[in-house]
Amino acid sequence: MREKRKNWNPVLVFILGVAIAAGFLLVMDGATFLASCFMILPGYGMTVVSELTASVYILIVLLALGYIGVFAKMGEGLLTGFYIGGFMTAYCIYEIIGQFYIQSMSGDGQVQPAVQIFLFAVAMFLIGFNEELVFRGIILNLFLDKFGNSKKGIVTATVLSSVIFGAVHLTNIFSGVSVASALVQAIQAAVLGGLLAAIYLRSGNIWIVIVAHALTDFASMLSSGIYGMGDAIDSINQLSWLNFITVPIFLIPTLVLFRKSKLQELEDKRNGIVVIPSQKSCEHTAIVSLILGMIGIMMGCAGYGLAFGVVGLLGSYTAWKESRKRNGILIAAFITSGAAIVISFIACIFMLGVMPQVSDMSDLMRGFQ
Repeated sequence: MREKRKNWNPVLVFILGVAIAAGFLLVMDGATFLASCFMILPGYGMTVVSELTASVYILIVLLALGYIGVFAKMGEGLLTGFYIGGFMTAYCIYEIIGQFYIQSMSGDGQVQPAVQIFLFAVAMFLIGFNEELVFRGIILNLFLDKFGNSKKGIVTATVLSSVIFGAVHLTNIFSGVSVASALVQAIQAAVLGGLLAAIYLRSGNIWIVIVAHALTDFASMLSSGIYGMGDAIDSINQLSWLNFITVPIFLIPTLVLFRKSKLQELEDKRNGIVVIPSQKSCEHTAIVSLILGMIGIMMGCAGYGLAFGVVGLLGSYTAWKESRKRNGILIAAFITSGAAIVISFIACIFMLGVMPQVSDMSDLMRGFQ
């Protein structure tokens, strides 16, 4: 069935991709409307209801198009997959820690009840789950079936699926988001979609991008979901043209993942050719991991080394798995990355737990002066 799609008209294939995305939005909007009529759950509970309903639609489309197998494909494995997507792994860690630090220091907002925080966390996971299945699991694979597994076909499928991913965010205009903020979000989403597509294709594991997407949304909506400061629309409306700084931030790692040598490897793998990592490649991964671990230690005292340590440890594991040989560089990479994680974790606890108390004491002392 999937083989026949190579002969389909490319315009019709693109229209089918748009229709699948439109159907996803319509199902969610319909579920949200019905849930609001009956007030099933408050706050992010409404999002949970609409996303669960959309999940049913997605599963039907996956079955109909023959993509249900994306759940079972582990590709390079979880740990190696998170190393391949190391930029997003680090980005998510920094975003979450940064948001918690900002909230703890500002003192704004109030921590929501446990039930609301749970619903928020579930909602963020479901958003990542659904959107990755629609845009990477279905639409990207649909375009790959049409345009083929050549380097050109892979890039074409990635660009088209990312354009649709960005465009659907323009519909937030109808939910109260300003036109300017919606445009910024759409462009951001399109570039991010390209990065997520690159990570998915390189890792061969849909769960990697599901988790990365969910954590990105969790961080961006944290002030709303955990501290009750506004809602999702308020968070999106805070976007301005200054947020275009994220375009090169997401674009550069995409180009790194899709560099010529890796695109060739990807083309070979997708055409059934077994690609065995060279010893040189394993040594390169070990060296990169060692450097990340060293940077993590240097930045750890300020709490900024955690992401470097985590990615360095993932890289060390990847190098060991691919070579099955231990050497001085690899052992040093494991040790430095682990040390970076420990040092940074202690620093983060201090920053999030102790610094706000010190700030409060300083304010109190000034009040007595």
